[in-house]
Amino acid sequence: MSFSFISNETISEDFFPSGKLPLRKDLPDTFTWNLYAIFPDDSSWEESFKQLGEELKHLGTFSGRLFESPETLLEFLRTEEKTSEKMGKVYAFAVMKSHEDTSDAPYQAMSERAGSLYAAFGASLSFFRPEVL
Repeated sequence: MSFSFISNETISEDFFPSGKLPLRKDLPDTFTWNLYAIFPDDSSWEESFKQLGEELKHLGTFSGRLFESPETLLEFLRTEEKTSEKMGKVYAFAVMKSHEDTSDAPYQAMSERAGSLYAAFGASLSFFRPEVL
């Protein structure tokens, strides 16, 4: 049995001939993710972020009411599903933008805000399991 190793120097020379890691802005688009497929711009993200805050309040109104009627339970489940999908997009966009350049303070702040909202989302649903069980 034999092993073949590639040194870090070989990889660096092949992919980064200058010896320096390129900045994201200098990479061809084919090597970057297109977050603007999720939101066309940062203001659209901000709008969804604010809407989610209101939607989380609405989710809380179902607490203690899930079994009032089948319609109420169905409305909750549909609302939770729609809110969860939107939350996923808001969170993914913010976190991935922050990972593009970890020295970019505005996107780091956006990621922190999204993380806080995600925690609030979980809290807004905390009544569900105890109520159903």
